Amino acid sequence: MDPVVTNELTKLDDGIAFRASPDHFHHTWARTFYSAPELYIQPQSEEEVEKVITLARRCRRRVTTVGSGHSPSDLTCTSSWMMNLDKFNKILSIDRETGLVTMQAGIRLFQLSEELDKVGLAMPNLGSINEQSIAGAISTGTHGSSLLHSILSSSVTRLRITLANSQTVTCSPEENEDLFRAALCSLGALGVITEITFLAVPAFSLHWKQTVYPHKHVFDEWNNNLWTQGEFVRVWWYPYTRRATVWHASKTTEPPFDIVHTAASFDSSFGYHVYHNLLYIAQWVPRILPWVEWFITGMQFGFSSGPKTTTEAIQPSRQALLMDCLYSQTVNEWAIPLRNGPTALRRLTSWLNQLQPTDPEYVEHGIPYSAKGLWVHAPIEVRVSDTTIGLKNNDGSSRKSVRPHLDTSAKDGPTLYLNATLYRPYNMDPPCLARYYQAFEYLMRELDGRPHWAKNFETTNEELKEMYGDDLKSWLNVRNEADPEGMFVGAWHREHILDEEQPRLALEEAEVDRKPMRKGGVEIFGELASTMTQKERDEAGDTPIPVSENVSSYSSQSSFDILNRSEAAESQWLSNSSTNGTKGKGLAESMEQVAAESREATESATPAATIATLNSSISSIEAVLRDLADSQTIGSENTSSSTPESFSFQDKSGETISKSEEAALVEEFWAGAAAAKVEEAAREEAAAKEQAVKEQVAKEEAARAAKEQAEKEQVARAAKEQAEKEQAAREEAARAVKEQAEKEQAAKEEAARAAKEKAAKEQVAKEEATRAAKEKAEKEKAEKEKAEKEKA
Repeated sequence: MDPVVTNELTKLDDGIAFRASPDHFHHTWARTFYSAPELYIQPQSEEEVEKVITLARRCRRRVTTVGSGHSPSDLTCTSSWMMNLDKFNKILSIDRETGLVTMQAGIRLFQLSEELDKVGLAMPNLGSINEQSIAGAISTGTHGSSLLHSILSSSVTRLRITLANSQTVTCSPEENEDLFRAALCSLGALGVITEITFLAVPAFSLHWKQTVYPHKHVFDEWNNNLWTQGEFVRVWWYPYTRRATVWHASKTTEPPFDIVHTAASFDSSFGYHVYHNLLYIAQWVPRILPWVEWFITGMQFGFSSGPKTTTEAIQPSRQALLMDCLYSQTVNEWAIPLRNGPTALRRLTSWLNQLQPTDPEYVEHGIPYSAKGLWVHAPIEVRVSDTTIGLKNNDGSSRKSVRPHLDTSAKDGPTLYLNATLYRPYNMDPPCLARYYQAFEYLMRELDGRPHWAKNFETTNEELKEMYGDDLKSWLNVRNEADPEGMFVGAWHREHILDEEQPRLALEEAEVDRKPMRKGGVEIFGELASTMTQKERDEAGDTPIPVSENVSSYSSQSSFDILNRSEAAESQWLSNSSTNGTKGKGLAESMEQVAAESREATESATPAATIATLNSSISSIEAVLRDLADSQTIGSENTSSSTPESFSFQDKSGETISKSEEAALVEEFWAGAAAAKVEEAAREEAAAKEQAVKEQVAKEEAARAAKEQAEKEQVARAAKEQAEKEQAAREEAARAVKEQAEKEQAAKEEAARAAKEKAAKEQVAKEEATRAAKEKAEKEKAEKEKAEKEKA
């Protein structure tokens, strides 16, 4: 630990724990970004949070707060101090009558749902996952999918937040309202949220159904009952097959039942690995992605459309509302007015499929970027919310509605969220990423869109300033007042949300470098770079972010609808016949073989081997998959998903090229990859040498600090021993004085006793003499009287 920090800790010896480790290597859940914080701190009380902020201010450090790391962006990356609240996760109070629940800010949503379920309560709405911390979810504008619900933070009634001055303040719609509005979507830049009061509702179950429809059906029903056929509705949009899966759910008191499949089932660990390996192969041959979409959606939901494809179940809300994120991914989600949804989906589909005017679904897309040679994997997740609805308490009474300053949703009506997800098979970015997101963001901006704060987007602070106007100004005013030195500000905030004309703040962290990780993702370096070696970073990068030991049986890692790898039983279509079982086994083996050989070829950089492997393996896999798909379509009615046409490889301009030219391009790619690996090795060697020098300097500094500390401790021990001797002498003198006083007191008491005894004896003698004299006088008197009597 830095001697400056150690010194300040010594000065601040207040008995409050400082739970910090210097050995943590942080990465996002999707392993898109990595960073090595100087210290990784896990407080367990509000007092410990306040101490961290006090130390950071004294040591001139930035503080980044992180929960599950589920945001795929670099928002949480830092080389300074990282505060994780996983151990700050207790329920503080529950009022069953009102539904108000107060909790520490680090509790994960699945933990909160489990605790609420024990007392007959539930969260009124959830997003697609429940791994986030409650503070992280509300700080980034998390939402579900329902026109009867607003975003998640609308259920928050009160917050406590520790500011940069170490003071923890309370805010609500009635108290510090401006701070409350800013903190409801704080982006981690205002302070550390420590406590949240949330309005829960009575626990409920949902009867959900999902059905596959052609695009036309979705557009026809858009303004009818598409979004109102259940309390919760969401859609998965498949652009290549021109189909969509519509999921809707309503509350029910009927008993629960398991998932019922009427179409071919692909929800198994087998399906999970087949899809993953197909995506990996598509990294090298992107043209197969439309065919992959056709095959995977057909095997999962069936190759036909309509009621025959319906899947349904009744489940607790904390299970039914979730989905499985599957693999590492980048995610670009935007919010647009619901009325612009059909236009957005038609234009995006037309662009991706390069539709011509003769196509019935053709529209003028207006996107100024070419889609030639571009292939993406789908679906696009489509969800809704309405932040303009009035808020109510559980008893039906109205409560004050407070809109976050940085709410992404529409102000004048319902909002549609379009989520363009790109999987990263085996942590590799897809080749289509940059151009796809460039076109997607262009379209979203044209349709009055705003990006989701926690996702991957390239929108600049100037564009966001135009999108948010006075709301952003108000948020920045609160932020600058709460944290004037920028203790909670990093490069992400500077790039996207701070006023670019504002001078750099005193504690603001700036990005100084970023380097690609060998196994995928990017490592971010701030001004306080880590002293960890590259080897330590590589090893730490293979370790997933730890989660609570109390994993929920209804976490978003085990959900109902997307290639559920937690359901280990073989899928229905695989077990229906021995023939299909044999084919499925051969497919799995082929998939594993081509993925393994492709990865091996990547490591060895041998172009010929790679080309041969891909050509032979893909052909055999395609044949098996077509056979399996054909076995599912026999006897199917209303088949609307036909096999895609064969796809020819295209160069960057979109022109079709020959096989020999294709081979030359692949060979050129691998030659470039080999050269890049040589350059990377040289960079790593130079970095290793530089790191060795840094480590030696750090060791010497640590030794010097240890020596100084030992000397200080020796002086302290000597002073302590001298003080103990002086104290012992004082105690001995006091004891002697006390003994002398006791002796003198005893002598005085003895003398007093003797004097008292002497006086008593003298008194007795006096009394005896008096008695004798009296008796003598009485005797003489009696004798005299007797004599006088006799004489008479």
